[in-house]
Parts: sequence; structure tokens; C-alpha cells
Amino acid sequence: MKRKRDVPTSLSVLASYLNISITSLSVLASYHTISMHGFDPAIETSKLRLLPRAGIGLGGKKMIQLLFTVLVAEAAATAGLLFNTPLRKLLILGLDRLKRGRSTVMVKTLAATAVLVLASSIYSMAEIRLRFAELGAPTPTDQILMSRHLLEASLLGYSLFLALIIDRLHLYIGELHGLRNSMKAVMKQNRVIGTAKTGSS
Repeated sequence: MKRKRDVPTSLSVLASYLNISITSLSVLASYHTISMHGFDPAIETSKLRLLPRAGIGLGGKKMIQLLFTVLVAEAAATAGLLFNTPLRKLLILGLDRLKRGRSTVMVKTLAATAVLVLASSIYSMAEIRLRFAELGAPTPTDQILMSRHLLEASLLGYSLFLALIIDRLHLYIGELHGLRNSMKAVMKQNRVIGTAKTGSS
């Protein structure tokens, strides 16, 4: 039942982001009119009305809350892997299952989507910076969009960085356990050989 609930949730998040992107394009298109005809209060008011659709409203809050939740979960998982506690064993078992079967495809798809969203946010910030230089002073809409894209890009960047750290920690902990097991096996063989030599002599 949990998988059936997760699929509509992920689809709704993707649909909301597409709606945000389409509305953001309409907001950005109106800046071209400003750059050619100067500042117009009517155009600025129309852009401010479009901001809730562009992700500053309920949809944007849900996305930011989701990114904050993912970031806190990844930070907790990183802390759990760093210290030798019973939680580390549970995390290792969960990561082992996550890296098997179809889960790897889902994780790679989510990572690729996050990278694309991060690239889109960085590109939008670069365009807003160019408009800053053209207009001379930032407009209120520019400031709101810039702050939203900066927050979204920061959260996505941190979450991707922590995901990479978790993956590397899981790999190194697995290699360390393998080395310890091999060392224990070699030590047991040396003990058996030593006892056999002492018994024969």
C-alpha cells in the first residue's frame, strides 16, 4: 500500500514542478518587455500575481519542505554511519537492499531529476543576474524569484552532496568489514597451523 501511495505523490510533485516551470517562463517573458520599454507598474503587478503559480505559494512551500525533510534525513543517516551504533547496522542493511534490483534505477532517476532541477535553478539565477545588470536595480519580482531559486539550488546541492557521502561511507564500511573478516580468517589459519606444528613436534 505504501508504494501505491508514493507513486501518486511523486507524480504530483513532478506535475507541480512542471506547472512552476511553465509559469516561470511566462514571468520571465514579461521581463523582455521591461528591458525594451522600461519599468511598467502594470506589468510588475501582473508578474507579482503570477508568483504564487510560479512556486512561491503552496506548491513552492511543499517543495521546499520536501527538500528540507530529505536534507535532515540524509544528515541523520550520515551521522548514523559515522558512529558504531546499532543504527549503523540497520542503515547498512537498508542501503544494501536499496542498491539491489529495481531500486537502483529509481535512485538514479531521482538523482538525475535533482541534477536537472539544480541546473534549471542555476540557469534561472544567471538570467536574473543578467537582468539586474540591464535594468540597473532589481525589481521586487526579481528579488523574490532570486531568493527562491537560491534556496532551492542550495538545498538540492547539499542533498546531492550528502547522498554522495552516504554512498561512499556505505562502500568503505563494506570494504572494511570484508578486510576484517579476511584478517580473522588468516589469523585462524595461522593458529591452526601453529597448533599443528607444536603437536607434531
